Amino acid sequence: MTDNNNNPEKADETSPPTNSQSIIQKTHQTLETANETAKNAGSVLNTIKWVAIAFITLIVFLILFKIYQVVAAPAKAVGDAVGGVSDAVKSSSEAVVDGTSNVINRLDIPSSNQKQLDKLSEPAFTTLFEMPSTEPEGMRERMFRATNFGGNEGRVCKLGLDFGNGQVAVFAAADNEAHETARALGSTDDRLMRLMIQAGDDDISINVAWNEDSRQWQMKWKGTTLKKPASDAIAEARVTDILKAIPKQCVTE
Repeated sequence: MTDNNNNPEKADETSPPTNSQSIIQKTHQTLETANETAKNAGSVLNTIKWVAIAFITLIVFLILFKIYQVVAAPAKAVGDAVGGVSDAVKSSSEAVVDGTSNVINRLDIPSSNQKQLDKLSEPAFTTLFEMPSTEPEGMRERMFRATNFGGNEGRVCKLGLDFGNGQVAVFAAADNEAHETARALGSTDDRLMRLMIQAGDDDISINVAWNEDSRQWQMKWKGTTLKKPASDAIAEARVTDILKAIPKQCVTE
């Protein structure tokens, strides 16, 4: 029978670990724990780093946005102001054009018989254009002609007509200067007759002009007329009377 105490190999297998082995094992465990802790610490630091970067980026973005607002606000205000002025100017221009059209249309005297107006206007204009020129009698008449009958070239006809309440003075003249160039080129354009009726203290002025677009004659109150002294119907009747009388009373050579 063999004694176990006498077997050294068996004694080594069952003997407790020595102090050196225990220290080595604990050291190994400590290193592993330290390694895990370091890894975790590195992850935390990395996370903190990216959070800090994101926070700083957000702050920079907010600062740049505030700067943009400060710089862009005056520019936007100026742009809005310019746009407002442009819109106002545009609206004003349109209003002026509309107002001008209304004034021009208001001065038109509609014809109830266009064929008759065209028929009477042709010989009347020819008479005024071809009549001999005369010198004005004094400075007053010279100023009168220059003020009311531009381009007359000394050819102003004075008529005496009775419209039902006694005879009144009527003056008629063509804008001969304007028509000279057109006539030299064989054109019938630029034809205008200015008529003036002296009714008491009032001078009633009406123009009869050739419309180059519609190719017909038209009647209009003088451009400076603020208030019509008579209705358009009465004006048309008076113009008709004057146009009929011009070839008879205005002397031609």
